[in-house]
Amino acid sequence: MKKFVIGMLIGGILTASTATYASDSIQAVLYSVKYIINGKEENPIENGYRTLNFDGHAYLPLRYISDKLGAAVLYDEDSKLITLDNGFTIIDPRNFIRAGYINTSKNTQGTLIDGKLYFSGNSLQMFDFTTDTTASEGELIFWNSEGKIIDKAPFAVNINTRKDQIVSFHTMTQSDVTDYETVTLEGTTPIHLLHTYRPFMTTKDAESKIMIGLELLGKSGDYSTGTLQIGSFVKGMNNIEAVVTFYGNQSEILGSARIHAPSINGPLDPNITDPIGESIPFIAKGDITNYKTFAVKLISITPVE
Repeated sequence: MKKFVIGMLIGGILTASTATYASDSIQAVLYSVKYIINGKEENPIENGYRTLNFDGHAYLPLRYISDKLGAAVLYDEDSKLITLDNGFTIIDPRNFIRAGYINTSKNTQGTLIDGKLYFSGNSLQMFDFTTDTTASEGELIFWNSEGKIIDKAPFAVNINTRKDQIVSFHTMTQSDVTDYETVTLEGTTPIHLLHTYRPFMTTKDAESKIMIGLELLGKSGDYSTGTLQIGSFVKGMNNIEAVVTFYGNQSEILGSARIHAPSINGPLDPNITDPIGESIPFIAKGDITNYKTFAVKLISITPVE
């Protein structure tokens, strides 16, 4: 059997069964093939991408592959340079912006932080910006090994709205975060309305004292990160500690997240059936993004003094 080699092609204009690249032309056949990427079945056609078969090689746009593998891909028209970079593993699960190359150094005022942000030109196109530049803001969340937030560091940069780019930033925290376990992003802008929603809270703990609803999840380095809505059926304002366990298709445990929810308000009406939810970020070791079900266990609920 002839050996089949997997290739990747960036760019190219597809007309019927012909792919044109630069000033040369090749004849390629549309190739109906399925993909499993990191254990998950993917269908490029759903995202407008087609696979080509040319000379025994399968060609799929490099941007699609890079996005699925979590790598940054940049194309510079002037220099005809393609850049791939898999160092941008820090994500905001609600947005497309990614961070990487974080360096921390302690000083007398806290911690100085340097890093880089990756912005995809394809993602920026959905905003229909009327100007060539805009501002991007957000926060880096530094976590310890117990799943608690050590501190947050705000950032603000100016970006080009028309192209892929990597932008450096500088910020700081008031406390020492140099011994952090992992970092996530939160509250990044610009954000599209399609990425904002409040989930229904449907899962209660065994004592029916709290209720949660899971928002978007994403893989951030060696951890999964996400946010959930949490509400309380207990009167007053309380600090809540809980554990959410995520299960796979075979009811196997994929991982768990320790939830630290300070100052959660209970119901004003004792007959209320749906408490007011508040958004809480969390992390979980490993990959829980393909979970089937989850359960919540209440550890403690204590009044705020």
